[in-house]
Amino acid sequence: MTLLVTARGATDVGKIREKNEDSHLVALKCGLFIVADGMGGHDHGEVASQIAIEDISGVASAADEICRMYEQTPGYVLRLAFLGAHQRIQKVQIEKAKDHHFGRPSNMGTAAV
Repeated sequence: MTLLVTARGATDVGKIREKNEDSHLVALKCGLFIVADGMGGHDHGEVASQIAIEDISGVASAADEICRMYEQTPGYVLRLAFLGAHQRIQKVQIEKAKDHHFGRPSNMGTAAV
């Protein structure tokens, strides 16, 4: 018996915000579905959510090979992808602080599941 799975992803700005800060990933090959929700009220939530999806997607596309090469489970590899995305978001926060006239770090953030 074969199970056929189809999926789509979509986001919507909603009624409160002026811009959409959400990003998503549908990767049927590896059975991965992720939503990254930019944190409202924080700077650059749309940037943080896009970084999360880009970084996690990049690792997910090579997850099988990474698992074999380093003898790790897919869950472990996915955890590393989330941590890598977090580190890159922090780096971008520091870079954006240089552009801010107060010199404070940006408080950008995203929640991803």
